[in-house]
Amino acid sequence: MIEEHIIRQRIKEKGLKATKQRVAIYRELHKLGHASAEDIVKALKDKESKLTIATVYNVLDNFSYRGIANKRYSPENKMFFDINTYPHAHFYDQDNQLFTDYNDPELFEMLNNYLANKLNDTIKLERIEINIVGTKIN
Repeated sequence: MIEEHIIRQRIKEKGLKATKQRVAIYRELHKLGHASAEDIVKALKDKESKLTIATVYNVLDNFSYRGIANKRYSPENKMFFDINTYPHAHFYDQDNQLFTDYNDPELFEMLNNYLANKLNDTIKLERIEINIVGTKIN
């Protein structure tokens, strides 16, 4: 489990106040990795009874805007937030409606090299987002 002082430091580094609500939401997002606002509210239901869905959305949107988390949309257009902001792909399990990280540095290197040759100086590449959609086979 991530220590509170580390959470507070990460939030402050991005120019936000480390309020009790932001710390609680960050902690839950860190535990879950990928979560919707509803997932966070459900996880914090007994711990933070004053948190509304609107508050959680506002905090997560601020996290996304400040680079603390990334927004991720499912094929059903449900919004999730990802605590891992480094370059990586995602596997989306359609049956369970869950994202998991898919780390493949070689894939990103190949795509960056390919796009650098194709885009030339016409587009400044910010990031590459990859969602692999399917169902897990047991």
